[in-house]
Amino acid sequence: ERSASRHPLFQTLLVMQNNRRSSPALEGLEVEEYPVDFRVAKFDLSLSAREEFDEQGARAGLVGRLEFAEDLFDRSTAERLARWYAAVLAEMARDGSVRVGRVELLSADERRQLLHTWGRGAPHADGPTSAESLAGLFEAQVARSPEAPAVVTDEGVTTYADLNARVNRLVHELVARGVRGEDRVAVLLPRGVEMVVCALAVLKAGAAYVPV
Repeated sequence: ERSASRHPLFQTLLVMQNNRRSSPALEGLEVEEYPVDFRVAKFDLSLSAREEFDEQGARAGLVGRLEFAEDLFDRSTAERLARWYAAVLAEMARDGSVRVGRVELLSADERRQLLHTWGRGAPHADGPTSAESLAGLFEAQVARSPEAPAVVTDEGVTTYADLNARVNRLVHELVARGVRGEDRVAVLLPRGVEMVVCALAVLKAGAAYVPV
């Protein structure tokens, strides 16, 4: 089924040209490349990489070009993706045994911003700080209005007190099964009160829930 939100064939394109560049030899003619800039993205995100060679024919690195659809990506986002991709290539060139998930993508400034600026949160006059945990905010709401509706579904209404009781029972079960702080717990449930219970219980146990 066609969707206007994405390209109908595929969204991401990676092209790798690793052959030596050569111009066609035509008798009586001098031939050279003439680049054409269409000024429009063919796909949502396209990365073209070309291997370079020196005068002796030895490999001399890669040159890349990232093309992105401006209605989907900001320029800063595209530049960050390119920088992270270069970081992956550089790290794997240094150590071919490293796992991709172990490669450090963030620069020192990005890590500092993530941990010490966004992570600490800034106070807002009209709401809580981002430093407060979701589980803590939920507990505070339970204390303020235990009989207020928390989740409304076709099956009925679940109050904050009832929801909290179900959450706490699942927390004990998760801890008994070995879930600890900073673990990741996969959650495969349809939308409904059970999904809310599970998500809150995982957070209360100190872990992160991963919807699958």
